[in-house]
Amino acid sequence: MSYPKKGKFYKSDEEKRDHRQELVDTVIEKMKEAVKYEKPWFVCDELPYNRMTGEPYRGSNFVALTVQGRSDPRWLTFKQIQELAEKDGIEYSVKGQKGTMIQRWIPAYDKESNEKVEKGSGEEPEDGKTFARGGWKFYAVFNGEQIANFPPFQKRDKEFENYQPAEMLIESMKEAGLKFEHHGEGKAYYIPSKDEVWLPHKDRFKTEGLYYRTALHEIGHSTGHPTRLDRDQTGSMRSPNQESLHKYAKEELVAELSSYFVGAELGIPYDSSAHENHAAYLKSWISALEDPEKGKQFFAEAVKDGGKSADFQIKLVHAKVLSLENNQAIEHDQTLSQSAKSVQLPTIEKIQEPVPVKRQKEKEGALAR
Repeated sequence: MSYPKKGKFYKSDEEKRDHRQELVDTVIEKMKEAVKYEKPWFVCDELPYNRMTGEPYRGSNFVALTVQGRSDPRWLTFKQIQELAEKDGIEYSVKGQKGTMIQRWIPAYDKESNEKVEKGSGEEPEDGKTFARGGWKFYAVFNGEQIANFPPFQKRDKEFENYQPAEMLIESMKEAGLKFEHHGEGKAYYIPSKDEVWLPHKDRFKTEGLYYRTALHEIGHSTGHPTRLDRDQTGSMRSPNQESLHKYAKEELVAELSSYFVGAELGIPYDSSAHENHAAYLKSWISALEDPEKGKQFFAEAVKDGGKSADFQIKLVHAKVLSLENNQAIEHDQTLSQSAKSVQLPTIEKIQEPVPVKRQKEKEGALAR
């Protein structure tokens, strides 16, 4: 396996490979297996992240790693494994293992000033050299399960799942204008014209997790509303027009990817049985992905829009958490203030000795807190 040299790009055998097409091919293969054996097309119980930096993987990297079917969310580059082995004093090995290719955007740097000239989240050159131009860097990562002598991942207990973050998301979307309705039917759907999500009553689901998973999918659709991310939602599953069918398939994949990303962030394990049309969705996605001219573009756009949808939702949840924390702090301060008022303290006039101004201000400040 070869790696790009430090400080510049060059055309190696690895770089000549079409890694994006390889990822699409892998996704198609997993989807076909899912249709045939009625199983999920990837495993996503935990958010995949880099074990060394702690950074979670998102977008196409999220998909590339989760389709591998690993239950361990920890990933490392070969170099990071070596560094960790030296730090821990343990001989970690990936001999005979095949890495999974992911990508990172490397921004361009001016050769003279060594200043970044393109926006991006890439790594800065370690050796002080500059890149002639920006570009995507592809490199391999290995899962914790592939590393010999690596400590096993401690899985969280699924019996104590916390759905409060999902409830907070629902409340946040309501505040953003989305209406939620429940009915006795066995179907869940989003109505763009009314900006409404309709779900079966919670007791109609086998588990709470399935209820929230279904809600995440429909919420994913709702982010495409003109008042939010304004996606094209004009496709139809019943249309004889191929373009309309592909539009419909893309929007469904966007909603599904959005639910994967958000579910991983909020700690809700994926379950394909949350959607009765799961097999039909898979077949429509396979058809679109196998298009020799537009398959890669279809996938790239769906991943990008799914990521935007997830970011939109996660920001709302974070804002909700911050708002609740601020409200709790205010209520706490008000409680302390009321308690302070109820305490009978001597007034300044009743104190025989004069109180220094500094001490008086400190005393007043303590009461205010």
